Amino acid sequence: MPACEGGSDCASLLKSLIESPNRSWVGQPQLPADHATGTRLFAYRALRERLSCPELSTARSEIEDASATFKAPVAGISATQAKRILVLNAAVNTELRAEQERRCRG
Repeated sequence: MPACEGGSDCASLLKSLIESPNRSWVGQPQLPADHATGTRLFAYRALRERLSCPELSTARSEIEDASATFKAPVAGISATQAKRILVLNAAVNTELRAEQERRCRG
């Protein structure tokens, strides 16, 4: 899934992620700069009630991996931007975990 450059470009990408019928983008590798836009995180947030249990698990793993990446300096990402994405990662991960605990047993 291509990255977005900001503004309406990211809004278009978010719309396409949310409307994707098979959600093949879930779990696909993403560069730190692409993750830093937050677009995929907002898609996970919007889709949380529709994600399957395996998709919830994959999304949470992706977010946790990205969080580990952003705890160290990342080329092209300011410290302020990294802090913001870590906060958003934590919030979305908490929401996905709650959804997973609510629906996915075992």
